[in-house]
Amino acid sequence: MLIERMNVLKTGARNSVDQMLRAIDARQPLSEGSRDALRLVSMELLNNIADHSSADVVELSCKLQDGVVSITIDDNGPGFDYHEVMERSMVDPFDERGRGMLIVQAIADELRYNPAGNSVRVVLRING
Repeated sequence: MLIERMNVLKTGARNSVDQMLRAIDARQPLSEGSRDALRLVSMELLNNIADHSSADVVELSCKLQDGVVSITIDDNGPGFDYHEVMERSMVDPFDERGRGMLIVQAIADELRYNPAGNSVRVVLRING
């Protein structure tokens, strides 16, 4: 069931994520851990678009079904070579950048990009 779709550039990343979390929580109460995981993953993906893309349209949508949240973020930017980023195994732990996608991979149950690298779908199993 689609529960939320919004234009992130109109509402702002933090407001969009907060709105998404309220919509999910209204249908299935979230534990603090699930809320934190959903917030971290969503904000990391949206911040990557803000930092690395020339997109002027960013859309966030989420679905909830049987305790599984699916978040899709689409943008109209040129995309990126996500294979290179996803295959990184070693990053400098003291570097301020470069760890975000590794963290997203560790938290998410599923993470998939479209071939162009300008649409991502992340799936997380949540508990109440």
